[in-house]
Amino acid sequence: MGKPSPGTGSGTPVGAAPGTGSTKVVSTNVRIKIISGAEWDFTTIVGKRVVLAAVDGDDGDKEIAGHWHVENTADGRDVVKDYDCDWTGPPPATAAVHLLTQKDMQSGRLELYWVKGGEKHLSFTTGPEHGSLTLNATIQVAAPVVMVATGTTTSVALRPGIPETETWIGLGNHLKVPEQWPGIRFTYCVLPPRHGDGQIAGVQLIWTKTTVVDTMSTHTPLWQDYWLDSGAPYHTANEVKGNVPGTWAFPEDYDNGLGTHRDIFDTPGRYMQIGWTEYHADEHYRMFLMYRPKGDGKESIWVTLACIEWSWQGDAYCPDVNDNKWHMPISNWSSNPSGVQTSELPHWDKAFVRENAREYWKPAL
Repeated sequence: MGKPSPGTGSGTPVGAAPGTGSTKVVSTNVRIKIISGAEWDFTTIVGKRVVLAAVDGDDGDKEIAGHWHVENTADGRDVVKDYDCDWTGPPPATAAVHLLTQKDMQSGRLELYWVKGGEKHLSFTTGPEHGSLTLNATIQVAAPVVMVATGTTTSVALRPGIPETETWIGLGNHLKVPEQWPGIRFTYCVLPPRHGDGQIAGVQLIWTKTTVVDTMSTHTPLWQDYWLDSGAPYHTANEVKGNVPGTWAFPEDYDNGLGTHRDIFDTPGRYMQIGWTEYHADEHYRMFLMYRPKGDGKESIWVTLACIEWSWQGDAYCPDVNDNKWHMPISNWSSNPSGVQTSELPHWDKAFVRENAREYWKPAL
């Protein structure tokens, strides 16, 4: 990748006075400078905090006041002010994307994170004391190349539970046959850019529309949106190195007696309860495949490279609640879904948490 040109000034002619009747000489040695976050020249990496300023070279690179213009700030899929999602502690109950505001643009120093790679154009207009110059800059933002982003699914199944008098319904047939367990396996491999050491992981959101009918009433879901499934990250995060392909996987073989593998996986489902007569499963998932360049604290954030959308459905019935025998005439599921490249950051206001053999919502429903 070639080195892009640094910011250059344009606007007020060289040596022009700031106004009629003034004898003040306007400095023309002003430029846009990356204070931090540049890997080399005007090049950075997605997820790195970039601090920009306009400086006066004739005054010891003193930062000057003015107004910024940055492209594509409206939806958070190109550049953001911050991504409020702390993965270092307990499962986060919320995650929010913070957009750049006009107030941010009117500050002399600008902090931001690009979440999508490519060529970025920005400008800075100085105040009248510096001749109302418009400075333009082009910054190259490098991003990992997504080599593989797929899901391998089996089928929706109804099977005996433990004890066998209970019935489990879900995605994953659990047959002792190669490639037929668990419900979905995720394959995610990226090639980070030069200087792109960091981590990759997944964050999964879930939206269930499942309905349960018992002998007394029909229970409809309370969910109104996608919420966090389990935690962030989902299972584990893996270290990656710049210019070296890296895969998201368990660090050691996973063995449940049905064969070993290292794939990150999910087998959603649940046991049928005594007294239920119908179970209409309808669960939708979005697995965000993410990357974070190396950096402490707010030096970097997680960004999305791709998303795998998948779902499963099944209509099951128990005609006689006394014998608790179920049959499932209708089922459907996503067949080996592929990831779609995106820079959308996952956000939520509720998290489904599993801790100490308990399952609950945080905050509570």
